[in-house]
Amino acid sequence: MSGCDLANRSEIIELFAGAGGFTWGWQQAGFTTRAAVDFDVAATRTHELNFPHCLTLQRDLTSFGPGDLTGLL
Repeated sequence: MSGCDLANRSEIIELFAGAGGFTWGWQQAGFTTRAAVDFDVAATRTHELNFPHCLTLQRDLTSFGPGDLTGLL
């Protein structure tokens, strides 16, 4: 994939997603959130309810890296 192809992509992965305020903002701007990650259980449950189309993960980012996420997308 060339740099031009990457520039035209409108998909994001959101870290520290919380309940989804930024997810909503990205959505309004025309982006699609492929995955949202947060450590807080209540926040991820709320995010799942607010954005059922999005893969929401409750993970600790100190032990969950890009390679772990790649296998899930």
